[in-house]
Amino acid sequence: DEIAEAKRLHVQLIEENPQIVPLFTLADSKNKLLRNVAGGGLDVIAQLRTRWDKFELMLESHELMVKDQIELMKSNMQATINSFNTEIEKFASRWEQLKPSDLDIDAGQESCRNALAGLKERRAEWDELSKQAEKLRTECENFSLPPPDFHLADHVSRDMEECEGMWTLYEEFSNGLSDLSKQDWISFRGKTYQFDDFLSSWYSRLGVGQGDAQHTTMSIRLTREVETYQMLAPLLKYVRGEVLSTDHWVELYGMVGLPKTMTIDKLTFGHYLSVSDAIVGKADKLKELYSRAQGEVSIREALRELEMWGAATTFTSTSYIDTDDEELFIVKDWKELVNQVGDNQCLLQSLKDSPYFSSFADKAQLWEGRLAELDECLRHLNAAQRKWVYLEPIFGRGALPHEQGRFRRVNDDFRGVMKNIRTDSRVISFVSRPGIKTLLLTVLEQLGRCQKALNEFLEEKRALFPRFYFIGDDDLLEILGQSTNPVVIQTHLKKLFAGIHSVKFDDNTKNILAMCSLEGEVVPLTKPVAISKDVEVWLLHLAEEMQTTLQALLAKSLHTSRSSRTAVNPNEYPSQILCLTEEIEFTDHCEAAIGDGSLNEVLMELETQLEGYTNVDLSGDSTDSKVLDLKLKALILATIHNIEVVRLLIAERVTKADNWLWQ
Repeated sequence: DEIAEAKRLHVQLIEENPQIVPLFTLADSKNKLLRNVAGGGLDVIAQLRTRWDKFELMLESHELMVKDQIELMKSNMQATINSFNTEIEKFASRWEQLKPSDLDIDAGQESCRNALAGLKERRAEWDELSKQAEKLRTECENFSLPPPDFHLADHVSRDMEECEGMWTLYEEFSNGLSDLSKQDWISFRGKTYQFDDFLSSWYSRLGVGQGDAQHTTMSIRLTREVETYQMLAPLLKYVRGEVLSTDHWVELYGMVGLPKTMTIDKLTFGHYLSVSDAIVGKADKLKELYSRAQGEVSIREALRELEMWGAATTFTSTSYIDTDDEELFIVKDWKELVNQVGDNQCLLQSLKDSPYFSSFADKAQLWEGRLAELDECLRHLNAAQRKWVYLEPIFGRGALPHEQGRFRRVNDDFRGVMKNIRTDSRVISFVSRPGIKTLLLTVLEQLGRCQKALNEFLEEKRALFPRFYFIGDDDLLEILGQSTNPVVIQTHLKKLFAGIHSVKFDDNTKNILAMCSLEGEVVPLTKPVAISKDVEVWLLHLAEEMQTTLQALLAKSLHTSRSSRTAVNPNEYPSQILCLTEEIEFTDHCEAAIGDGSLNEVLMELETQLEGYTNVDLSGDSTDSKVLDLKLKALILATIHNIEVVRLLIAERVTKADNWLWQ
């Protein structure tokens, strides 16, 4: 190597020598010019020329000295080249035997990876041989030898490059797929579009479907692999795992051939790629597993919602003040609560229609029984509470003494239930109490007996005062319970008496002094009616006194009308009496006039009376003016009707009182 390098440098210096001599000539001429002009030159030029001449002598000596050695090296170089060619032949033999073949391409992934690794090892060996070949070429050039003939090396190099070009394609595909395979499945399952994009790019790169594309064994193999993965891609949604339980995962692993001890936190996309053929082959079973898992998830979520509803749903209570001014919390918002129970029952019923219900049948049946019992208990409690709220004010005031013992017992039971609900208001806790259903049925039954006794009591009161049939039980109970309360009396009298809107009391509100109509007409009673606790008694007295008062007013009105032969003063009598007096007087006068033929005189009297009624001044906005206006309207209408009757009698020439037209 050293001789070859020295030879190379010697040749280089010999080639450059012709360029040095002119430089010395130029330097001498310039030095002479400097001496002539300046009187002195540079001695270093002469020294440099002497050194150069000495260097040339050394070059000539070197050439003579190494000439014999170079000849020896030339003869050895051919032996080295022959030895190298032998190495090339050995490598070519190994290459032909060990280079990746079509069998490796058609084999599995492991075989391809081994073939690729072997190719890289051969490439490393060949790179070393290539360096030696280049070194030999350089040495031949330095020794002026013809270039060595490495034709076999060129053939091996072309063959290796062609093979590498094919397997580089596989390496790129494998590396890209490996990058995707390393991702954990939990993170990657939401980004499977990356796998689709990878397959699409390689599908285009491999020129599938393009007529002018040149295909190799490797491209065909990769195309086949891409197409296999394209069949896998749409099936990945069935193994995503969001809806899979632990049992489903175990079943899935067994189905596709993964270890059953695999956990989802260690699962990668590469695991699915390694069993892609099994996934494609068992697509139908995977779809069925996915559908079953989805169905079971729906059922599981529904049961979980029931659990949450049972843990969170509570009774909504409101305050109730009883007759002893004690506070008790009772339940409200029944409709919403009962609807929720009904909705949950419908939900359970719908779950039974699922083909995957069998796995949850035990828990569902438990909830079905619990909700059925809850629905029944809620309905019993609602009915009991309504009856208790209805009966408590009545029995609390001491009504029905013979039933007080029964009501006190059921009252204690009901209050106990309400206090327990107040302590723990959860609906599920309520239905879980031992014996609650039996207790509610007992309370409901006893309250029903109390109500039956009450109904018999009310019927007894209605028999004593039939006008009580005009009002409902609640109104009657209120009257019976608050028979001396003026507000209650004013509220319900209008329902018992059609013509009485309200009444007037004395200062102590112990006696009723007058009756009042809706329009404000006041009719004083002949005798005050005393109010007592026996409401049916004083109401009966009020009805009798009303009749007595109206009888007295009618008799007085008729007496006044007959004695004065003029119309009675409307301000002195109620409208009912005025109209009745008018009709009685008209009937008497007509029958008398029919007998003596003086109907024309009656007609004139009626017309005069009508004119009098219509000329009354009704100015003013007082209640009396309004009442008088109503009275006059009624009298005017009655008078107009009477005038029409008289005119008809005159026109028909009625002369007898028993005439059919008059009758």
